[in-house]
Amino acid sequence: MTTEPLPLTLEESLPTGGDHEDADWHFRFRYGWRYVCHPSNGGEAWERVPLTEDDVLHPQLEDHVSQSDQHYRICHYLYAVLRSYVEQIPGGLVLHDVLIEWGVPGLKGHAPDLAVFAGVRERPRSGTFDVPRSGGYPLLVIEVTSPSTRHLDVAAKNPTITKTKFCHYAWAKIPLYIVVDEARRSGGQAPRIFGYQLTEDGYQMLPLDERGWLWVAPMGLWLGPSGTKVGWFDEDGAEIWEYEQEQAARRAEQLARQAEQELAGSLRNAPVPSRSSPGAEERARARA
Repeated sequence: MTTEPLPLTLEESLPTGGDHEDADWHFRFRYGWRYVCHPSNGGEAWERVPLTEDDVLHPQLEDHVSQSDQHYRICHYLYAVLRSYVEQIPGGLVLHDVLIEWGVPGLKGHAPDLAVFAGVRERPRSGTFDVPRSGGYPLLVIEVTSPSTRHLDVAAKNPTITKTKFCHYAWAKIPLYIVVDEARRSGGQAPRIFGYQLTEDGYQMLPLDERGWLWVAPMGLWLGPSGTKVGWFDEDGAEIWEYEQEQAARRAEQLARQAEQELAGSLRNAPVPSRSSPGAEERARARA
């Protein structure tokens, strides 16, 4: 009895490159890749092609953009806190790495690390969020920089270079643009934070307080360094932990409470030494 071979998945059916096949493979695919279908002998042939800077700036659905684990962790934490706080905003919505069509003539879509909206009546049902159709408007955008694409997130030193998110988000009328500069993190320190408020002359940098914190007015929160990490803080300065931190703190509190209870129990069960009056032992020996 013969068995039919299992169909290959898309990943398995594609030839993959590597150092042993192509010395510059990692360099060519440093931004990520997308799959392109070509007609071949009456069928289809899929090819994995590297992304360009333009693709990173204006991605397509199902593009794979390369990011580090640290980049993901920062975005995950920022998103988790924003998602819990955005519920207080009427029509509030926070998106992470979702393709956004701004509805601005001549401006292609972007997929910010994080974007917060208000007044949204129609939430995204597919992989693209159409701002005009949603009825909402943007409050802020956050980008976490990566070494290979940092120059696309920040303002160019040459003012004639406008192919950056810094310029595009001003074009899209994003009121507040925040950059978490993970790519320029110094050893043992938290990444620096830059905030930009939209004015008639473009983005103007917002001041940080003496702690290096940025007041994010639309959310009523502070954003700033916490040890070697980036943290959200409430209006009173209390840090807002992510789920893992909160669970670890609860476990530590439970263990401490359990240790106190065990110590109290052992003290209650310990034998109580007799307290004889002075000279009682001598009188007892004399009577014997």
